[in-house]
Amino acid sequence: MDHLNTPKFTQPDVLKLTRVKPTALQNWTNRKAIELAVQNPGYGKPRLYTALDVVKIAIMRRLADLRVDLSVAKEIAEATAMIVAGPRFDDTPSSLLKWDSYLFMRPEEATEKVIDLQIAATSPLEVLDKYGLLEGLSPEHWRLTQIAFHLGEGTGLRRSATADPYGPIDDAKRQQWAAQGIHAEPVIIFPLGEIVRSTLLQVESLEMEAE
Repeated sequence: MDHLNTPKFTQPDVLKLTRVKPTALQNWTNRKAIELAVQNPGYGKPRLYTALDVVKIAIMRRLADLRVDLSVAKEIAEATAMIVAGPRFDDTPSSLLKWDSYLFMRPEEATEKVIDLQIAATSPLEVLDKYGLLEGLSPEHWRLTQIAFHLGEGTGLRRSATADPYGPIDDAKRQQWAAQGIHAEPVIIFPLGEIVRSTLLQVESLEMEAE
């Protein structure tokens, strides 16, 4: 998708599309969290951003609102941009995340710069899986097993367990877990798909206005 990688959006465009503060954008640029194809366009020339840059900034801005560490936000934003820009693991042309794609992060996962979830990420999708990527389920179908985490050794309970997500909640099992100290903990639920797809639609509308 070459059109996603073409520098064409000015800083005012980015501020309008993402609602990021100019100081934050400059800070991220200085800290290399945002790395543009043309870092220094030269005196009198505007710094231009691609559609993928806009998507990454939109993600990072909303993660910053949740006090997610910049290094974590950058990793999530870059992995998401790679998924949007290229074919997915099944090599199909469609590479957009679904509207109802969410990340589930424990607070410590969102604020620690070094995260060890015992997952060696080898693809952008696996990077997002580290942060509990869940696709295709609307909130009314979320289960305790999808927002609960290990609270002790040998519990056998992991995020996104294999229980039927559409079945009834098993209260007996929930009580059994609770007695062992296993229950849903505070978790950041991040609407990644909504942010990505709505940002791309806004980008498209801005491009149409400019024609």
